[in-house]
Amino acid sequence: MTDRQMTTMTLTAERTYLAVPVYLYDESMDRTERVRFDHLRLFYVKDASGRIIFRFVTSWKEDMTKDPDYVSCLNIGAWRGQRLTIETEQPKAFLDHIAQTDHQVYSYAALKGEEDTGAEDPARPQLHYTAPVGWINDPNGLVYQNGVWHLFYQHNPMNVEWANMSWGHAVSDDLLHFHYVDDIMFPDDNGAMFSGCGLVNERGCFGLPKDALLFFYTASQDPTRLVPGVVNTQRLAFSTDNGKTIQKFEGWHLPNLGGDNRDPKIFWHEETKSYVMVLFLQGKSFAILRSADLEEWEITQKMDYDPMWECPDLVRLRADDGGEKWAFLSADGYYYLGSFDGYVFTPETGLLHLFEGEEKLPYAGQTYSNTDERVIQIAWLRIPNRGTNYTGTLSLPRELSLGRDETGYYIRQSFAAEALPYEEKLPDGSVRIRDSYIQETISPEGRYCTVRLI
Repeated sequence: MTDRQMTTMTLTAERTYLAVPVYLYDESMDRTERVRFDHLRLFYVKDASGRIIFRFVTSWKEDMTKDPDYVSCLNIGAWRGQRLTIETEQPKAFLDHIAQTDHQVYSYAALKGEEDTGAEDPARPQLHYTAPVGWINDPNGLVYQNGVWHLFYQHNPMNVEWANMSWGHAVSDDLLHFHYVDDIMFPDDNGAMFSGCGLVNERGCFGLPKDALLFFYTASQDPTRLVPGVVNTQRLAFSTDNGKTIQKFEGWHLPNLGGDNRDPKIFWHEETKSYVMVLFLQGKSFAILRSADLEEWEITQKMDYDPMWECPDLVRLRADDGGEKWAFLSADGYYYLGSFDGYVFTPETGLLHLFEGEEKLPYAGQTYSNTDERVIQIAWLRIPNRGTNYTGTLSLPRELSLGRDETGYYIRQSFAAEALPYEEKLPDGSVRIRDSYIQETISPEGRYCTVRLI
């Protein structure tokens, strides 16, 4: 094990991207968090004023003179011409692999201008989004605007294991084929960039344009040494160019409401002319908050829903027979149906579940905003992808509505209409879509979705 003394290098930002080497853990290594975190080394990039613009923990290996497993490209275009300083606990051999490039590259061979014989993974799914490299988990900031489906997500660009929670960004014009744009939010002094939501600023809040995109997220404590001494707070970022660039808004935050409070999901409730936020608090506890302007919030309900946990969502669903219910959902796919008056959610069913299957791959589903009456959910699929430079995928988009049978109402699922050309109808009436090694199947009545590896 190497010591943790800081090594420094300076460079002038001359190109668009800073390519940083990434070394993956040996498959034989004990993968518990204790051992894995012990192999992480701090890595900072500072601008000419000394302000940290990128901060990560990067994995250490015994021999870093060898070529890295892949490279992660950080966009330094905004600092072109400036003198940047890199400070890291990694050895000089690590710094020797750092380079600049005008294009996003992911392999060290491509960075060196050599032929990259392993550039494309033939098994990579085509309909299930995967990050080009690194770890992926919760979908975030799902919002539709001007013909573009924006997909943000929890991303660690610096390894295929969890750490360094940042927001990646991908876009699609058909809701199925998403294309990576860039990583757009990174850990800062307030914490790591945990999950959150996106919405169009239709009422001109915060003095921003009505067509601005607003992103509410959790700045979170982190179990590594990345951002010590912080508590979870809810914060805001925005875009005034249809998501091409995003700025953090420094003039507002929601203070810690206790414990691990995180994962804000916000929508406008027309009947009571107010914004509503659902928020995970801690354990099995959640809260509902209201605000007229997205700035001042009051708690109107706290509830304990065992065994629900984190990433709450609250959506209005309609049935073909004219019935209407609200659904309160959590990350694990559990949900209640009930009523919501803008202040309080009242369950009217027992605990229900969206998913079947022993593999339990789907998690942390989130619904899109600004889609009129369509309710479209995408979830994280907890797939390890061993032997590749990426971990995890996102699910196919599913539309949620109300179904009804002899037991009462339930959430009826179907693949988004855009996926119809890829559907395969089975003899029992269920519908499935196969994509490389992933198969998603929705039961005949739409009550359950099963995801498995094939």
